[in-house]
Amino acid sequence: MNDASEAQDAGGQEIAEALERLLLDDSGIGEIEAELGGFNIFDAMGNARRESLHSDFLAFLLDPNETHGLGAAFLTRLLATVPKGLRGKSDAGKVDPNALLDLEGCRVMRERHRIDVLCVNETSRFLLAIENKVGSGEGKNQLERYRAKLEEEYPDFRRVFIYLSPEGRNPSEGNDAWAPIGYDAVSKIVESLARERSKTPGDTVAVTLNHYVNILRRHVVADDDLVKVAQKLYEKHSMAFDYIIEHKPDGRSEISKSLVECARHYEDKEVGKIEIARSAKTYINFFPTELENFSELKSKSDNSVPWNRYSLLFEIMNLPTSLTMLLVIGPSENDRLRRILFQCAKDNSDVFGKSREQLSENYTRIYSSTWITRGGMDKINNGEDFDKIRDETLKKFKEFMDGDFEKIVAALAKALQETSADELQSEDQLA
Repeated sequence: MNDASEAQDAGGQEIAEALERLLLDDSGIGEIEAELGGFNIFDAMGNARRESLHSDFLAFLLDPNETHGLGAAFLTRLLATVPKGLRGKSDAGKVDPNALLDLEGCRVMRERHRIDVLCVNETSRFLLAIENKVGSGEGKNQLERYRAKLEEEYPDFRRVFIYLSPEGRNPSEGNDAWAPIGYDAVSKIVESLARERSKTPGDTVAVTLNHYVNILRRHVVADDDLVKVAQKLYEKHSMAFDYIIEHKPDGRSEISKSLVECARHYEDKEVGKIEIARSAKTYINFFPTELENFSELKSKSDNSVPWNRYSLLFEIMNLPTSLTMLLVIGPSENDRLRRILFQCAKDNSDVFGKSREQLSENYTRIYSSTWITRGGMDKINNGEDFDKIRDETLKKFKEFMDGDFEKIVAALAKALQETSADELQSEDQLA
């Protein structure tokens, strides 16, 4: 066993012991589970930080005529959180301020004029626009465009603009008309409504409202007391928590799982195009079986570290910001072989694309193709368009295997076949 293998085994044992210590330590975990644990209808509906989920439920609460039976209570209390100077202005200047008290006739719309939630009362000539930012940032000139559209469509209305985010962050410069409101304010309003409804035993609306408060505390709004408990637990068991977080099920891990399943199809004996060297959430590595005859590319070591066994690997790198297909020349004692592979990529730029000018000592990418950009990964992280993005990614993988993969492997095989046996040997072997 070499040093790298021993280090990996030692690291695995250390993580196992850290996880055991965490499992045996219930101080603090019970408190957190009591506050946040248990079944929650919003968790069951999918990613609890998905903006569309929150916008849908907010629209439901804001609509005075919905089946919750709250009337305009939520709408009225939310407006009360808006600073007085931003509670509505009209170009005509003829709107009676007392009209704001009559909100029962509000019509609530989702994605009207591309705005997340829009409440309009034609009788009172009043509107409320909410731009909801749970997991994403503000787009360029987004708020300016939305405001201009509403001013054009509703010129004589009293208009209130809310910029809603977990932290209550300020909108970009020049958007002072948008009131920054945090989800802590939403949580307090919903909690107060839940308390009032809880006076009637078994009230299903109260149960639903409590579920929503709970999901906000779990995933959106920081609870100061629970944060302190969580921080102490993390300080005590940081290694175990880091390992758990890295391997928790989420959009990225589901994408990785689907790609591994697809890769196994190409590994099956009937197809036999690849040999999977590693499959994890962040990295999936595989070796082209057509190059197996070139023994210099593979070590006889049975080490579980992929780069100790292969000099060349395809790599799907699944990061929070992108998903990319790569071909990488790894570290090897056979520098002659590495130079041959690198030169092949430079000589076939129409297949490999533009490569680096120099061969690095450790890892050198000689092919790169990004399949999911940051915008797509943000959607995956927020639970949006997952099925669509996954299907598109699997389609790209299949197209790659039937296209660029074949061309790349053919070019490498040709370059290796045209190289003499002596040239493929390392300097140490020749010596």
